[in-house]
Amino acid sequence: MNQALVSSFRYDAPAKLLFALVLTLLLCAGGGARADSREDAKQHFETGISLLELNNYKGAATQFELSIAKHPTKAALFNLANCYQAMHKYAEALKSFTRLEREYGESLSDEMREAIARHKEEISAVVAELVVTVAIDDVEIRLDGASVGSSPIEAPLIVAAGEHQLELLADGYEPVSRAVELISRQKATEHFEEKLFVAFSAPDPPTPTSAEPEARPPSPPSETTDADTPATQSVPVSPVTDTVPPTRKRTAGIALAIIASGALAAGATILAVGETRARRIESPDTGTVWNSELQDDYDSVRPLRIGGWAGLGLGILSGTISAVLLGIHSRQTRDVATGPHFQIAMGSLQLKWGF
Repeated sequence: MNQALVSSFRYDAPAKLLFALVLTLLLCAGGGARADSREDAKQHFETGISLLELNNYKGAATQFELSIAKHPTKAALFNLANCYQAMHKYAEALKSFTRLEREYGESLSDEMREAIARHKEEISAVVAELVVTVAIDDVEIRLDGASVGSSPIEAPLIVAAGEHQLELLADGYEPVSRAVELISRQKATEHFEEKLFVAFSAPDPPTPTSAEPEARPPSPPSETTDADTPATQSVPVSPVTDTVPPTRKRTAGIALAIIASGALAAGATILAVGETRARRIESPDTGTVWNSELQDDYDSVRPLRIGGWAGLGLGILSGTISAVLLGIHSRQTRDVATGPHFQIAMGSLQLKWGF
């Protein structure tokens, strides 16, 4: 055998073995990384399910986003879309449902297809499309204080029906704002012409101040004494406000309610005792002759009746005042929550972890 050929064979064989060993290690490392990624995705998914059961939609959405970033699944996408819908982020919800249909269309079950169609119909019933066109490019567009991009924006915005505030910010120009009213299932277009943008005006130069007036000598004191001069010093008057804190109103209302209950109970009891005694004295079945002793007993009934009716009156009065105070406290501390609210009803569709 040729010596050069033998030397080349001896040199190439270890190199090939080394290359195969390195390639094997790389494949194993890649497989291990993918396994770790799937495990991380599963942990984020299960955390999102736990937060979703607690109606913590914002926290659940964050976990589903992390799970999809590690390893996307149709269950994570479906749950993420539900969270967006509950948070009134309708555009994001529709994007997630659309991605779910695009990437997993053939593998979706009939039950999931029906659920997706139902959710998309629910969103369509409460949203509208808003097209914003601006005559100037690179103008920041804000909707209800949140930035939605810069002009030009090609796609329409998916917005909840109702009243909204549009604000446009351009460098060197005054902000332009406009209120818009959107109707569900309809498309609205708002156009902002260039003449609406007014350039910032330069600040006015400071006005020169005039020379200070000549100081005058103080006037001689008047001969009129303080006793002859009526006091004219004005006293600042504070606006009249309700000085009783809401907590004290509540405490006083509860105390009066307790007093009312006690007074009503005592009045009713005293009145019942008095009426029972009066009926016993006036009953013809007693077989007794009316005398001074019975008259004294009958006279003793009158204070019981008076006391009973007085207790009932005090109870009614205390109860009325208590109701007024508690009503005022309730109006001062009421927290009214507005806006539509969606409750996710998963029904029989159970989206568990699975690849």
